[in-house]
Amino acid sequence: MTREQKTVPIQHHYPQELQSSFANHFVVQHSPAGEFHVSFFEIVPPLLLSQPEAPRKASGEVNHVDANCVARLVLARKRVEELIIVLSESLQRFQYPTGASNGAGASQGDEG
Repeated sequence: MTREQKTVPIQHHYPQELQSSFANHFVVQHSPAGEFHVSFFEIVPPLLLSQPEAPRKASGEVNHVDANCVARLVLARKRVEELIIVLSESLQRFQYPTGASNGAGASQGDEG
């Protein structure tokens, strides 16, 4: 008995309450099981209020900067490899567009 394969399209749904977050810092950790834990952070520089002639003194008073985690994903190694390919291709298209674009293109990896 042979199994017949069927391709079924994926319909992506975004919940209405889903919020987009800005991330300008990330950390990647690995688990013994071979999973990649990717944490995305937003770092907001501290607000330094000082006289125009004294910004260096004010910055010297800062002893840390907060990095707030906005998302954390756990990915299998194979999916990380696919994500790298999709991001590389998307970056290439963004840097060297071949036609007119509004800059809001989407890329998808293998959905398998």
